[in-house]
Amino acid sequence: MGILPVNHTGGTPVLRCSLDCLPSMPVRSEVGAGDTVVAIILTCVEDLVFLSKIEQTARLLNVAVRRVDLSGGSPIKADEQARAVILDLNHRSNSPLEFVRRWKSDAATKDIPILGFVSHVQTDLITAAREAGCDIVLARSAFTQQLPQLLERLAGLRPFDTATPASG
Repeated sequence: MGILPVNHTGGTPVLRCSLDCLPSMPVRSEVGAGDTVVAIILTCVEDLVFLSKIEQTARLLNVAVRRVDLSGGSPIKADEQARAVILDLNHRSNSPLEFVRRWKSDAATKDIPILGFVSHVQTDLITAAREAGCDIVLARSAFTQQLPQLLERLAGLRPFDTATPASG
């Protein structure tokens, strides 16, 4: 789609950029030089704002983030080092639930937890994600608010406890 002009009221035109014009590149969170990566978390997130928040927070915890592309059509391979998967249940590939089912049916990946996030008003999708095997399903707002604690727990730096609401 590229860059398209948008209506404006004089002066400099306002531009809108479709992200489809950007080259497809693996997105990865790098920890500082000499830092030890304590865990790898896979992400299936297209929203660049959410991806950036995840990567920045993970970097502070020395947690590496590796992107998994759902739209590629190739089978998902187990990453022996992955501690968890963070999944946008509104992924535009329309296959996040299929991903959850495949992930949970594979003996090599079934024990790796999946945290999915979605709009709180999409109750049918929340229910479907839980039924498909998503271990934790959060509203986008709760995911954002709890991100540092969630990453610590998913990376194995802190245990999950019943005092913190993790799936709502």
